[in-house]
Amino acid sequence: MGVFVLAVFALPWLVPYLLEARSAFFNEVLIGEYAQWFLGPHGLAYRIAHVPTVLLYFLPWTLFLPATVVWWRRNGQDEGRRYVLWWTLTLWALIGLSGIYRPRYFLPIYPGLAILTGEFFARAAPAVVRRELRLGGIAFVIIAMVTLVAMIFPPSGLSGEGPVYMPDTVPERVLIAVLAAIGMIGVLAASRDETLIGLAGLIAAVVGAILLIEGFTSPIRRARYYDVRALGAAATAHTPPGGTVFGYPDLSLEYDVYVRRRIVEIGPAELGQLLAKPSTDAVILTRQRWTAVQAGSVEAGWHVLESRTVGGRDIVVIGGMRR
Repeated sequence: MGVFVLAVFALPWLVPYLLEARSAFFNEVLIGEYAQWFLGPHGLAYRIAHVPTVLLYFLPWTLFLPATVVWWRRNGQDEGRRYVLWWTLTLWALIGLSGIYRPRYFLPIYPGLAILTGEFFARAAPAVVRRELRLGGIAFVIIAMVTLVAMIFPPSGLSGEGPVYMPDTVPERVLIAVLAAIGMIGVLAASRDETLIGLAGLIAAVVGAILLIEGFTSPIRRARYYDVRALGAAATAHTPPGGTVFGYPDLSLEYDVYVRRRIVEIGPAELGQLLAKPSTDAVILTRQRWTAVQAGSVEAGWHVLESRTVGGRDIVVIGGMRR
């Protein structure tokens, strides 16, 4: 039945390739995409290193997985649980073998983990896993305490996505700190109850409220930290409707939203040829690269139209002199 359902969902995607572009389907999709996905440039150590990240993104429920496993062993075999467990582990292993890692690739694994953990909180008796439950609660309290300290003394010099998710306003920090304190006190009290539903509900409410706050505030920080909008507006305003915006060495998909012109990615040779003559087009590149190419043969009309910080890097839009 499962194979049949997968086949039904795959047909609308598969049939057009088979009917209209068989060579493209075989060479570009099966060989170039799927085969390379598993036979990619990264070795086995690289792939194995990213497999445990699932447990990191599954926090705080990861803290109670040891108690879940102990309860399974003491509660006996369950056919439904076994199916969910093997399905989850199979997806985990297959996706973990990918030669190209993206955190979102692991999304199909989380529903299975959620079902397995949810069964534990709904059916397990605290007395059976008292010690493991206490350890999970202590670990949650420690994480909540770290969160509380981070809201009082926010760390500086964060890299990558850190500045996007670190609250930078006092009201936001106060709200998250209060929620973290509620979580610490509530988990310690709920761990003594006769059922685990209250514990799970409290954790879900606290974490959900924090994520809700982040959902409202992190997009604002992302727009500021990845200020692509201003770069896109400058490139669009400078380039005529039939012109081209060139990107070196590559541009993220965010630029496709804000640049209302044709976008072409180019390499070093094409960049040198483009900047050696007048043009009404625009180029988006790092300031470091722009400083380096100015030492070579650059037509005098090229100049900086706009500059912004994108992911911690200085990015500039340069344009040629209009004719």
